[in-house]
Amino acid sequence: MLEPWPRDFISLKIEEMLTESGVLRQVYMNSTPQQHAASPSMASQEQPNQSTNQEHPNERRKTWENFWSKYLQFQGNWIEETRGTLMLVATVIATMTFQSAISPPGGVWQENTLTGGLNCTTYGLCEAGTAVLAYAWPHEFIKFMTYNTISFFWSLGVVLLLISGFPLKNKVMMWVLTFAMTVAVTFMALTYVFAQGLVTPYHIIQQVYNMRYPRVVVTWGVLLLVVGLIHTLRFVFWVKKRTKLKLHTLRRVFARTNYPAV
Repeated sequence: MLEPWPRDFISLKIEEMLTESGVLRQVYMNSTPQQHAASPSMASQEQPNQSTNQEHPNERRKTWENFWSKYLQFQGNWIEETRGTLMLVATVIATMTFQSAISPPGGVWQENTLTGGLNCTTYGLCEAGTAVLAYAWPHEFIKFMTYNTISFFWSLGVVLLLISGFPLKNKVMMWVLTFAMTVAVTFMALTYVFAQGLVTPYHIIQQVYNMRYPRVVVTWGVLLLVVGLIHTLRFVFWVKKRTKLKLHTLRRVFARTNYPAV
């Protein structure tokens, strides 16, 4: 307050009196934090590159989260909307596999015979109503029936879950239904592969296998890998989201416990 005025004897005496009384010392102490407070802003202006570098990972994470929410995450109540379609597909698979079991490829013996041209003499008797190719290709026929049975019961499991009344909005139920349908469709495809091998003539069976395995099996394997990867990512992100929510809740409870509201 005295600095704008000329420095004469009277002003010097007044300054000395104020200094002795502690008024100027208090003014200097109050002005010092303002000078220190301005320094962080200057430091922040001197380091723009560091803040910019810290923003890049956050932007990448937000971009990935937006991509995940738009393309990979379960969109709404999709499984409830496709309930009728799932029921229809599961019923069709169960019908096809049931029909394959009672009417296997190659047909059944119409009557008991000992001279059927296959292995009837080895087994003693080819009974009426049994599968013809089970005597000619027993190991391949067992694989065919195994895959057919797995597909049949998994499709029935889907039907049972859909009619049981369980809440389909549950994430666990979504994954169970998706896994069950994947298993049913996969083993139905394997059933077709072995059924085709059972009815193919022996002189061209190698050509059929060479045409089928390199393309169909590899393509199906890639599709299963992609589906499995997507569902694994969904599961990981779901667990991560649930963990964050639980940690946030625990922190709030801990904060309220240690610092009760007044």
